[in-house]
Amino acid sequence: MHQSKLIQLLKSLETDEFRQFSKFVRSPVYNTNPTIVKYYNFLRPYFPEFNSPRLQKEKVFEKLFPGKPYNYHVLGNLNRQFVKLTKDFLVHLEIDRNNVLKEKILIQSYGRRNLFSQFEKGTNKLKADIEKSPYRDYSYYQSLFELSYELFFHPLTNRYKKNDVSINELMKFLDRYFVMIKMHLRGELKTRELAMSKPYKIEMSDEVVRLNQVFSEENQLF
Repeated sequence: MHQSKLIQLLKSLETDEFRQFSKFVRSPVYNTNPTIVKYYNFLRPYFPEFNSPRLQKEKVFEKLFPGKPYNYHVLGNLNRQFVKLTKDFLVHLEIDRNNVLKEKILIQSYGRRNLFSQFEKGTNKLKADIEKSPYRDYSYYQSLFELSYELFFHPLTNRYKKNDVSINELMKFLDRYFVMIKMHLRGELKTRELAMSKPYKIEMSDEVVRLNQVFSEENQLF
């Protein structure tokens, strides 16, 4: 099982992540199968290489289920559970190290649970925090667009207030995100044209270049 999906996922973890995974595996919130805890403890001495001959499937099964005959399906099912738990841990790591993503998910939860006051306040606060960033790349405008879109089209948002600029702001974020990502991909295609001597048709190329210049001159993008 040296090349199994489970081993490949575990090998991708850094040393401190693998140690942290021990707490994740033992948490009843994420795992209720004690055999997986036993499985983790068995694998732990072989991290990060996992190249020991003791990791043959039959030997792993014997360690986890002493006295029982080898059962391919039982071990396979346990491996699938362990793989799912490892994937959940990878998601946990990504969310935990990305404060903006963490706040986005919390705000989305407010919106689904009809906690509109918290949803509105959380959205506006996160937008204000993002706008403090000195970087104006496409992910900046993508985040602002997504937050503004969810707030504007929430069922409890009054979209017909006089002097409401939110729809114009929404279009601004969308335009700049679109132009920046289009310019990024356009540059990639132009590079491929030179490297591969193959022409590519780029829709709206001239218009995107013009808008990019306009936005740049307005200091909206850079």
